[in-house]
Amino acid sequence: MNSTAENLKGALEGETHEFTVMYPEFIKDAEAEGNDAAKRSFNLANEAEKAHGALYKKTLEELDSLKGKDTDWYVCPVCGYVHEGSAPDACPICKVPGSKFTEMKADEKLAAEHEFGIYAKTVKNNPDISAEDKAYIFEQLKA
Repeated sequence: MNSTAENLKGALEGETHEFTVMYPEFIKDAEAEGNDAAKRSFNLANEAEKAHGALYKKTLEELDSLKGKDTDWYVCPVCGYVHEGSAPDACPICKVPGSKFTEMKADEKLAAEHEFGIYAKTVKNNPDISAEDKAYIFEQLKA
């Protein structure tokens, strides 16, 4: 079992890889294919991964001062952006209103982007995501 700091370092490395290598490649491929829906989805995901990486980095840097501190988090139901403290007025990535954010208490897990069933919870019945984007996202999840 690794320490919290080691786990955060690993998570930060993973997020950094996603927003510096993985999603930029997906975006490039979507552009080459002329698939605007895929490009939009990948751009949103890439920006969310940057925000996740920033949170991991901040947490790692402030780890000692965070012990015993309760913090609430708010998760955007469209792109997965995570906001600390209280819901923002609007998502800085996809612009969905902050009133649509889901509150996550300090003792709940925040790895929503890796959660089983996340499509049904965040995409399937979401009126802010086009039918074309829903179909594309669903196909990507089946891969």
